[in-house]
Amino acid sequence: MTTTTFETLSKPLPLWCPKKIYYGITKVLMSTVGRASDGINIGYRYGFDSGVMLEYVYQNKANGKFGIGKLIDRAYLDAPGWKGIRNRGELLTDTLKSVIVEEYAQKQRPLTIVDLACGGGRYVLNALADLPAHIETKTVLRDYRIENVKTAMRLADSLRLGVKCEQGDAFSDFDLEKLVPSNPTLLSSRVCMKSSMMTM
Repeated sequence: MTTTTFETLSKPLPLWCPKKIYYGITKVLMSTVGRASDGINIGYRYGFDSGVMLEYVYQNKANGKFGIGKLIDRAYLDAPGWKGIRNRGELLTDTLKSVIVEEYAQKQRPLTIVDLACGGGRYVLNALADLPAHIETKTVLRDYRIENVKTAMRLADSLRLGVKCEQGDAFSDFDLEKLVPSNPTLLSSRVCMKSSMMTM
């Protein structure tokens, strides 16, 4: 993006601009009638880019109040952006599974996996659930939001996976010092809305 383009996009839209009118109406509708949708309500409560919001998007089950809320929620979850997020989640899960399989084949010993900002834990847990039975892992899932930790625990239980879920801040040196194990084989993180896997 050029400096000129950036400066042009940074300027407020004029009052008569159709885009300004459209986005203004959308904002009003989302903050009023839209709150009948469970998904939109979660977005306003926790943040539209929060782990709680993403977990709701991955579940992809419309819910809401007064009948119309469920319809609004379905339209919200079917937005192209959220469809892309769900596709991204599947790709990340497949990538993580491949990395685990490759690491195990090389090391031929149980792997230790840590996710420092797991959100609802879906990426790692789905990858673990789909691993070949002979691959042994010890996994720790962490997140600073207790809501996400509880969600990860429920998903782990439903998948019958023996993983450790605990509250911890990925940006806190104090919390990181308490991390056990301190030298994981694989480190997975969703920090800054960006997933990465690092072998150690």
